[in-house]
Amino acid sequence: MRAYIGAQKLSIYIKHLGADKFVFDSDHIIGLTPDSLSAKRQIEIIRGLPGLSSEEKKLILPENAKMILKL
Repeated sequence: MRAYIGAQKLSIYIKHLGADKFVFDSDHIIGLTPDSLSAKRQIEIIRGLPGLSSEEKKLILPENAKMILKL
C-alpha cells in the first residue's frame, strides 16, 4: 500500500516539527524502481517543497544525515 500525503502537507509537517527532524532516505534499486519513485525524483520533490527555505531543504537532504553519521 502506497501512502502519499502531498507536498503541501509534508511542508506543513516539516515546518511544525522542524527540518532538523527529517532525513532523506531512499530504497531505490537500480533497474527495479520505477522512475516516478527514483531517488532522483524524490530529491526533486524535496527541493520543490513549498514554503521551506533553502537551509531547511539542505538539512533534509545532506546535513542531518552527515550529523547522524558524524561525517
